Amino acid sequence: MYRGREGQWAFYLHRISGLGILVFLMLHVANIASAMWGPEVSNAS
Repeated sequence: MYRGREGQWAFYLHRISGLGILVFLMLHVANIASAMWGPEVSNAS
């Protein structure tokens, strides 16, 4: 039976960091895309 120690934790951290980067990238692209409609839309909170 596989008891996964350091390798299992590395796998989980790799997946979590990948999801974090994906979320950041999507927010970044949405922010840059909102600049197409002018500063009123881009700066709206």
